[in-house]
Amino acid sequence: MKSIDVDIDGKHGAVDCLAGEDLLPHGRVDLAEAAVRVRLGDLVGIDTTCVKGALEIDALTELFVEGGLRAAPVVDDNRRLIGIVSKTDLLAARGDGEPCSKTVAEIMTPLVHGLPEDAPAAYAISLMAFEGLHEVPIVDHQSRVIGMFAATDALRWVAQALGYVMPDMIGIPAEKAEPT
Repeated sequence: MKSIDVDIDGKHGAVDCLAGEDLLPHGRVDLAEAAVRVRLGDLVGIDTTCVKGALEIDALTELFVEGGLRAAPVVDDNRRLIGIVSKTDLLAARGDGEPCSKTVAEIMTPLVHGLPEDAPAAYAISLMAFEGLHEVPIVDHQSRVIGMFAATDALRWVAQALGYVMPDMIGIPAEKAEPT
């Protein structure tokens, strides 16, 4: 039998699992239980593009296009989260598509929902669902960005929990697994 205790201190929760260190339960998968047990820090990739407020919009546009980004955390010199800039923010700032002299600091959303790396995946999934977000920055205990958790990451995690074999799990690069 698996048992969990949730301790909520007002900022984030801590979950202790008494069933071992597995990221997913064996046998029948209870997604709600697994989503509370799995830490965001275990799910985010380390390849996150962060930007600074002084970056010009034309350079940001190039980063978004070349990197296939939907959003980027805005950080200070210590990599602490100070905002987020999305594709929607960028499109609104560019307007007619002409060169833009604005900076990221002028168009970013300064109120950002960053979650701690030790928060359960359920927090990010709930936050994205109820706030209409596509990505959430994940931060360490000093508020430094360590990654981004996207809605597609949540969907992939659920698919794996349900037993779907993901191409990268069996050694097939994702770009070769796409239908042609």
